[in-house]
Formats: sequence, structure tokens, C-alpha cells
Amino acid sequence: MSVLLLLAVSSAGHSGDTRLARELPGLELNAHGVLTRVPHAGLATVDGPRVRLGQRFAEWFGVAFTERGLRHAGVGLGSAPDWAGRASVVPVDFAAGNGWAVARSRSGTLEIRTEFELEGPLLFATVTLVNRGSETLSGIRYSREWRTGSALGWTFPPDLEERPAAPDVGCRLWMLDDLPPGASSGLVFSYSLSPDPRFLGLGGVEVPLALFRNADWPSGVVLGNTNGVSFGDFDADGWIDIFSCQSARLLRNVQGATWELAADLRGDLLSLSLCYGSSFGDFDNDGLLPRLHS
Repeated sequence: MSVLLLLAVSSAGHSGDTRLARELPGLELNAHGVLTRVPHAGLATVDGPRVRLGQRFAEWFGVAFTERGLRHAGVGLGSAPDWAGRASVVPVDFAAGNGWAVARSRSGTLEIRTEFELEGPLLFATVTLVNRGSETLSGIRYSREWRTGSALGWTFPPDLEERPAAPDVGCRLWMLDDLPPGASSGLVFSYSLSPDPRFLGLGGVEVPLALFRNADWPSGVVLGNTNGVSFGDFDADGWIDIFSCQSARLLRNVQGATWELAADLRGDLLSLSLCYGSSFGDFDNDGLLPRLHS
């Protein structure tokens, strides 16, 4: 299903309010890059905890960063005042065309560029953060936040929480790398305009998940600090093992019954603080899976 974007900018040019599609007359966003209206059937987030946006929703985005030792926070406003009392970002420009829309705003020296693209029943959003100042920005957080009229009150992931969510607000958070002057970093998320589970990242399959516990690991398997976890049968015993990148812990799967620390490789790997991922691969075609990291 293709969807045509119709550029229908409000006469109040400073607001930049735009209806996004002739086929979806209720889908609108503003110059901050925030949804302000959705079609009568609503739409749902695809990434992270599921959020259904209906006719009485409100959406915001939040940014927070540290510059010269001072913490800054800003908010992209939608159809409601900010629930957390943050300073509004400043709209810079807005543009839209056949199948896309772009909103650019600033929070101090941090530029926020939000690009929307409709592909069939999915609405993709790409956010690019750019440091327009002369000092490195650190501790950068980006959030997408919603009020739906039903209980929310959560932050995901919870370990990135900067402030507790209001009881009726849900916050999806991202953490980004430090940005030197002129540098940029980005993230992508999406919404579904279809109730079909295939477009909600569900695939129609229910996967039973539970925290692994036994007498050896009463609180769950300890992976340590990591920017990436990889899986592979390093000892070719038919059971999938785990390597935790930043902590350099190699865990052996003991016949599906428990896990044991096969090796602590911190002394064998260089520059672990600069490693962001790892993988297993048979580079010499001997049937075994050496571990690689980068």
C-alpha cells in the first residue's frame, strides 16, 4: 500500500502544522517534529513497549545533555503543555514533500532534526542530533513521550531514567555517544498505522521468555558491563555459548542446564572501552567459531 503525502500547511506559518496524507486526513505533525493528530483508527508504536495513540493522545520528545558541566533539558511540544516543565526547543525550519517531512529545531547548542517517511502502513522517524556549539556535549539522552488517556507511568529502559515519568506518561529513552563540536548521532523508531501484528513487530508469534535462574545463578547469569552480547558455539559441543563484549566474559552453555565462566579475556583484548560489539565466525573454515570483537 503506497501513501501519498499531501503538503497542507496551516495558515499559521509559525506553527508548521502539517497534514501528512490525503488518504489519512487525521495524521498531522508540527514544526517541532511531534505528532499532534492521528487517524480515527489510531496508530501504535513499534519499538519498545507498545503504545496505542488514539484521539485523545499527547506526544512530546525530550532532550537532555551536559555542556561545560551544566545539565540542559528541552522538550519538543505537541498538542499539550510539557508534563515535566522543561524549556521548549526552538523551531528552525520545516519542509515536506511527496512521502516525507522534516522538522529541525534547537535546544541550546544541540540541533534536533526529525525526518518522517511513510512506507505502506509504517511511519518511520529518523532523529539526528548535531552539536552546533564549540564544546563537547556529553550524557546525551533523547526520549519520545506519550499520554494516551490510560495508565502508563513507565520509562523504558528504566536504567536510563533521568526523571520519573508522570503516572499517566510513558517515556521511551535512547542514550547517545558524546558529541564533539560539529559531530552528529542518530536513532530510528517507527509507528504502525495497521492493526496487523506483522506491522507491530509481533509477527503473530508469542515467545515465552523468563529470567534464567538456578542454584549457580540465583539472580540470573552475570554478563557484566557490555555494549554488545554475541552468541555462538565456541567449543563445538552443540550448545550455544555467550560472549559479553565490554566485560570480556565468555560463558559456556553446559548442556542447557547451567552456565559457567569459560574465560575472562580482559587481559587478552585491547581497548575494551572502545569496543561496541562482537560476533562468532569460522574465519579459517575449520568448523569452529573463533570470537571477533570491534
